[in-house]
Amino acid sequence: MVKYVLVNNKSGRDIYVTIRTEKKYLVESQDKNSIQVDVSASIGIKALEASASTSVASSNENMRKYEWSPFIQAGECPIPNGGDHRFTLDTDRSVYYVTVRIGQVCPCMDVGYDIDTIDIDENGRPTVPGKVPIYSEQIIWLKHKSRNLYIVQPSKSNDWSKAASTPGKHMLMFGDRNNTIESGKEIWICNEKYRTNVYKTWNDWVAYAPADGNDTTQTWTIEKTALSTNSPGDTICFGDEVKFRNKNQSSYFLYTHQKDNEYYLSCHTPEEEFAKWIVEKPR
Repeated sequence: MVKYVLVNNKSGRDIYVTIRTEKKYLVESQDKNSIQVDVSASIGIKALEASASTSVASSNENMRKYEWSPFIQAGECPIPNGGDHRFTLDTDRSVYYVTVRIGQVCPCMDVGYDIDTIDIDENGRPTVPGKVPIYSEQIIWLKHKSRNLYIVQPSKSNDWSKAASTPGKHMLMFGDRNNTIESGKEIWICNEKYRTNVYKTWNDWVAYAPADGNDTTQTWTIEKTALSTNSPGDTICFGDEVKFRNKNQSSYFLYTHQKDNEYYLSCHTPEEEFAKWIVEKPR
């Protein structure tokens, strides 16, 4: 049985692509006229984690050098700007590895076997189609997955945080607005109207308060789940499924809870399905 992977070149330049089932790293030699394969240095971007152990070629094999040419490795394929190529792989592995060469730049990406289309973006990086990274201070909607309800816009700056069918505009704050939101990073969840932050109260309900960098109840670690349709790598993209872990009590996650025929945000220890949120792009 074989698997086909379609690679679309949207980089604006001619590229050379290799897809392998074993992991190697390409590094530039000192004279800049050749490259070598080396397991000790990563020159690429890390993507979807392997769901099973993967092997890396031995150090002896990795010391071979390849001259810069249209084919620096067996199996490398030239793809012109705007073109595409369909690669064929065996299906006995859990991941495959994509290397892209533009001149002397070689991004590398680990990809889960369930993904069968890769776009090469304007930076020469492999990406999964339809996944757009989220930046700090960018307007988003947050939908509670199991209840299909959104965090709503508060009616006042220090209001209780609620969930309903009408989404409110929020932002994930992580440094300046040029920073992408990354899984495992500490962030603030800020409403767009009053620019106050979601925080965990002493009795585990959730409300809004003015930003305070020393208040750990306002700080949340955003964590991408293992959902197969999530974007690869640590960068959070629109449509990804995530969880929010409170820094003040690290065993507590952001939930919703019904009270008096309304839904409020609250914090609880993990019940996996009720801790999941979808980050949506406002429509």
